[in-house]
Amino acid sequence: MMNQKPERRRTCADRLRAELMTRKIHRRRRLDPAMSVAIQMLAIVSAVVRLFPAPAAADPLPEPLRPVPVPVSSPEPSPRTYKHVPSWPLLMRDLARPVAHEMAKAEVYARLPLECRPWLDQVFRDADLSALRPYARSGASDDEVSKGVLGAFRTWKAEQEEAARKRKKEAAGGKAGTGSKPGGGGDDDDRDDDKVVKP
Repeated sequence: MMNQKPERRRTCADRLRAELMTRKIHRRRRLDPAMSVAIQMLAIVSAVVRLFPAPAAADPLPEPLRPVPVPVSSPEPSPRTYKHVPSWPLLMRDLARPVAHEMAKAEVYARLPLECRPWLDQVFRDADLSALRPYARSGASDDEVSKGVLGAFRTWKAEQEEAARKRKKEAAGGKAGTGSKPGGGGDDDDRDDDKVVKP
């Protein structure tokens, strides 16, 4: 045919161009080695996860322990004190009242000499307020009451010492009276010796 163009002869440049195009196509189709390894690891992990059983429903967390309130022991109330210095008749009335007895007793101890403390202990132990009442009269000052109480204390102390001496003397006399008499043998023993035993 007259209109058909004759086939152009390929040159070295055409061959080089075709080879470059082929390499470029193959390079696009080839995967990155690192990406390929990552895809394989992901597939393995997915398969391993499927092998594990489904996790059971988690138990509810226990409620936190509520702190137990610790009872705080309140300090013992200290005995009340008088707002004003009480008179001795008022102290005697309070000593007879159970509610105010301890407060009045502490006031009496504080206002009287320490020397008479044993006598006061005996009075309060025996609840013998009549022994203190003659000195705690109306209008009496602390010095007057102290003088009377000291006299009562010395009398009481002398009586206690005398009673202790008597008890000691009686104990010593009782021990002496229980001793045995020496020479238990009498005239009867002599008469028995004079008897002659006949054969």
